[in-house]
Amino acid sequence: MKKYKLIKEYPGSPKLGDIARDEKICYVYGIENRCLGLTDYDFERNTEFWEEVKEEPNYLITAFKYLPLHQLCKHDTQLKDSYCFGDGKAPFYSSEQLLSDKKFELFSIKNEFGKEFCIGDKVRGDNEEFTIESFQLGCHILGGCYACGTNKLGKCKVSIKLINIVKTPLYTTTDGAEIMEGDRLTLYIALKDFHIPTSIKASKVDIYNGFSKSDAEVADRYLTFISEENRDKYIKENQRKPVLVAADGKEIFEGDTIYHFYKPFEYMMHKSIARHNTIYGDIIFYTEEKAKEYIYNNKPKYSLADIENCYPHANITGNRIKDIPVVATLFSNLKKLGK
Repeated sequence: MKKYKLIKEYPGSPKLGDIARDEKICYVYGIENRCLGLTDYDFERNTEFWEEVKEEPNYLITAFKYLPLHQLCKHDTQLKDSYCFGDGKAPFYSSEQLLSDKKFELFSIKNEFGKEFCIGDKVRGDNEEFTIESFQLGCHILGGCYACGTNKLGKCKVSIKLINIVKTPLYTTTDGAEIMEGDRLTLYIALKDFHIPTSIKASKVDIYNGFSKSDAEVADRYLTFISEENRDKYIKENQRKPVLVAADGKEIFEGDTIYHFYKPFEYMMHKSIARHNTIYGDIIFYTEEKAKEYIYNNKPKYSLADIENCYPHANITGNRIKDIPVVATLFSNLKKLGK
């Protein structure tokens, strides 16, 4: 939209200093929008009376996107209205050149408040959220630049003066708290398998320099909470309870490997995965070593003759082993066990 300022009065002219605005149909001036009946040609021919008003845009295009190669042509902060590709070297282009080239599209723009918006940003405007799909330049007076996208009601166009970035949480804690980049806070943590005995099972971390992406990556390794109370409550509610207790007093939980026997004893060891509401026999051990030790100590494997042969000195003296008082008592007791 072009505008012209009256710098010298003539018969029937507006007042000195009045601005004539292009309203597409005709040029108008004043609050009442009085029609001048003049064209661009008339203004340009009568420079003695009219001067074109050059307005600085109330936005700054910070980058164009070169569509064939998906490269960004960024604004050079050292030069006014100058754009170049990533290496910061020539060639340089003006915004007018790039706007007239269909191979380039507007990619990012700053509004008059210094807020920058890019294609793909999720923003809120007119009480509706939408993702910026494109930008449209317009009249400086009416907002200068518009962000275009699609909201719940359909296609929309909102001045970049009236939109704000919708912040996306960088991380969400186990108890549901959303953490934004740059937040300063204290996180109360616990190991994901908090049933494992360890000195760092539960702790806290103070983040003074602002929450970052690297903090989020570390936090993902743990259970995280915004309060000690929430953490302790979670652990209490989710604490595993033992499925059963082994013969050696070891608590066995769901999913643990166990070794067990059934009565009457055949001393055949079984290996299973512990589950709730399942019967595993009469003798249960947590380790295979303990199970084998039980078999060795309890499985019958020696006859009375085997035991008698453990006393070879009986043959040397000529006495029968059973005639030795202590051994005789032993054999007597063994016979009773065998009945």
